[in-house]
Amino acid sequence: MLDFHTHDLKPNSVFNLIIGKDQVPESGYFTAGIHPWFFENIEQQFAELKQISQHKKCIAIGECGLDKLKGADIKIQIEVFKNHLQLAETMSKPLIIHCVKAHNDLLEIKKKSGSTMPWVVHGFNQNPTIALRLIDHGFYFSLGKSLLHTESNSCKVLNQIPPERLFLETDSADVTIEEVYKAASERLQLPLQQLVANLQDNFRILFKIND
Repeated sequence: MLDFHTHDLKPNSVFNLIIGKDQVPESGYFTAGIHPWFFENIEQQFAELKQISQHKKCIAIGECGLDKLKGADIKIQIEVFKNHLQLAETMSKPLIIHCVKAHNDLLEIKKKSGSTMPWVVHGFNQNPTIALRLIDHGFYFSLGKSLLHTESNSCKVLNQIPPERLFLETDSADVTIEEVYKAASERLQLPLQQLVANLQDNFRILFKIND
């Protein structure tokens, strides 16, 4: 069972490397970005990100994004996010997005960006209206712990997400990826092994991985 986004080093997972906080893992796939909570010396951090993004096991740029509840001023966050977007295009790698209370801003950037790379919103737990708007603009989604709660937004939107644009994750939550997959399998009324196979296919297609 692939864990699409985690902050722990473990098998069958994609490690999220936060620039200025984490080191490149010795093995396994990872993504790298400047998290909006951890802006320090942006110029230096971005130089480090550019270098790390060339690593053969770095499969995406991010997580990066917009957070109106925590972090730097939103205008600064937007500029840093746009730099990530440009790097993703240069490196031909998908973008992994952290977004809190800023989905309108995210959509406006997407509409104007001319981006050709996939954008994945991780930890998605928003209402069906926001989900449908993002779906209409080609976003991918990674859902996590909230699927264990039957009244969550994640459970309400799970069946709306195109199957080929779905991933599952633990992030930094105190749950196992097996619990998340089981919950998703039940909500989708899809056999667990079929769900596992589908998400493995999604992973290989999104990141163009053949092994």
